[in-house]
Amino acid sequence: AADVLGLQARQAELETRRIAVGGAIKVAESRLAELLSLTPDQVLRPVPGLSVRDSGFSTPDEAVAAASANRDERRAAAARTRAADATIDAAGGARWPSLVAQGELNYVVPDVDFDLGTDNYAVGLGLRWSPFQGGAVSARKDEARARRAAAGHAERSVELRLRREVWDAWIELETAIAATRSATLQRDAAAESFRVVRLRFEEGRDTLTRYLQAELTLFEAESTLVRAQALEQTARAGLIRAVGERID
Repeated sequence: AADVLGLQARQAELETRRIAVGGAIKVAESRLAELLSLTPDQVLRPVPGLSVRDSGFSTPDEAVAAASANRDERRAAAARTRAADATIDAAGGARWPSLVAQGELNYVVPDVDFDLGTDNYAVGLGLRWSPFQGGAVSARKDEARARRAAAGHAERSVELRLRREVWDAWIELETAIAATRSATLQRDAAAESFRVVRLRFEEGRDTLTRYLQAELTLFEAESTLVRAQALEQTARAGLIRAVGERID
């Protein structure tokens, strides 16, 4: 009687799990369809053996360097800093004389080619200098330096944010890999335990309750491993995205 009750309880538990898993699958398919701009009722089928490639970086610092080179926001921040440097140089250059070239040409007869013998022309080269500008040059330089300081601060902030994102992604991936290894060991242990219990049950040396418990433990270990593998793939994609590369 105890074995029959245990079997019924096991069947009820499996049915509950089946319903929960079916609902989770439908939710995941709906979210993926929304991400791909498809209708919620679109049937999606996973590709067998699909996995995210390895990032190829052996240390976090290598990944940070790649992010600095690849990420658009980092390059944009560096460009703004260079532009601010150029603005300072341009503001300071107003203190010095500027070379001015002038030219003039007058036609005697319109719409004819240039002829030194019949046309009047003048060419001049000179210097323009305004030494007294009431502090305008200093003000422009101070303003340019302030913009340069702000651009440099923004660039450093972007660099620190990229470094933090890469390190977070790296740690998340290492954690996910360790979780997958642990889940693999637990699954292997549960599989071996179930094999022994099944043999004992077939020989009549173990109860149905013990058999069902070992089977449930194996099922839970396999589910844990699948979730760990999925999280590892997600973490790999997260690191590749953090360094600014394409996942594919």
